[in-house]
Amino acid sequence: MRLFSTLTLLLYLSFPAFGQWTPLSFTTGFDVTDANVYGDRLVVNLGGQMFTSADGGRTVDYISEDAGLGFAVSSYYLDTVLYVVTLDGSIYRTDNWGDTWQTTTVTPGRTEQFTALFAVADFYLATHPTGTIYRSEDGTSWRPIDLGSVDLPANDYLTTGLAIGDTVLAGLEGGVLRSEDRGASWRYVRMGDFDTQVGSLAVGETGILYAGTSGDGVYRSTDSGQSWTELNTGLPDRKRNIIDLLLVSGNELLISTNLAETDSNNLLRLNRATDTWETGFTPITERFVAIELASDGTSLFASTPSDGVFGRPLEQLTGTTSLRTATKAITTLIYPNPAVDQITLPDLPNKAPLIYRIYNTYGHLVQQGSVAQPTPSTTLAIAHLRAGHYTIQFHHTKTYVARFVKQ
Repeated sequence: MRLFSTLTLLLYLSFPAFGQWTPLSFTTGFDVTDANVYGDRLVVNLGGQMFTSADGGRTVDYISEDAGLGFAVSSYYLDTVLYVVTLDGSIYRTDNWGDTWQTTTVTPGRTEQFTALFAVADFYLATHPTGTIYRSEDGTSWRPIDLGSVDLPANDYLTTGLAIGDTVLAGLEGGVLRSEDRGASWRYVRMGDFDTQVGSLAVGETGILYAGTSGDGVYRSTDSGQSWTELNTGLPDRKRNIIDLLLVSGNELLISTNLAETDSNNLLRLNRATDTWETGFTPITERFVAIELASDGTSLFASTPSDGVFGRPLEQLTGTTSLRTATKAITTLIYPNPAVDQITLPDLPNKAPLIYRIYNTYGHLVQQGSVAQPTPSTTLAIAHLRAGHYTIQFHHTKTYVARFVKQ
């Protein structure tokens, strides 16, 4: 693993800041095929290689150097392991951020890349372009599951997936595959035109689902994906091919759209008060096009076609206090942290009912509930959760958000 430190930090400091955007220390001149934040790590798939940064992009680790992974297209952090999908259909994993890598077993083998990996309760699923969903109990071996007699569209290319409790969704042409029993049975839920693909799915802290499509804009579901409605007010026809869709600070929704490099304003935000898409963000350069989006709760990161990765304080885009800043004090009051079987919430000002939701690092809702009469030592059982980083959101006269680690 190579650390880009002194040289890249000098380059980072010498680059001009375009508006409020700052160039990060990731190399330029190559396509970025994926960018995500997992815990305190910004993970970027760039030019078929894997890079990470633990300081917001100031220094960069080249974690796939000499690893022999092939062309690394995308990455997924499930529990405490980073998984990498390569162009030839392989899945690799590392539990030490690239110091060592392990090959997983895919049976039968594939020659096309997997399109998404995600956690469902106590196992993992992976979507594949052949209309197949693979399952793994521990992330080391993967086998296809039986989808039953579900009536799929002619183009059954599966593009993405996520889980909310026992409900599982996988994006494909014109809609989603949906299961209410953790993948035991499935049905197809149509969303829009059959000639568009559902390429991205996200769930907010309130359980609202969002889907980005390849030409039909954005859809929203308030019933766990049973039905969907268009969310395209203010989104011109030419901006309805959604490249990436990102939820930040809980429920702030941002999208990047497929504009030509001559049109630099392809980053939009949903005004939740009016359900209208708004532009107006200062572009990085005259030819800036945002591709992949990611956020650590403090900054927004955006990749470009060939100019590398840029960052910008989140408050300047959303007008709200960043998640990390707002939750620092509350996080220190949740104990123990790390925790094994339960966490204790801070002493709350009165005895009003408490409603809570817990999300994993992938943004999936893994636990929710309520406490009718919270006490100064209200505890929540978490023994059933996998080891990893979690975010808890609880409402008690006002909303609090905090992070904790499950061991």
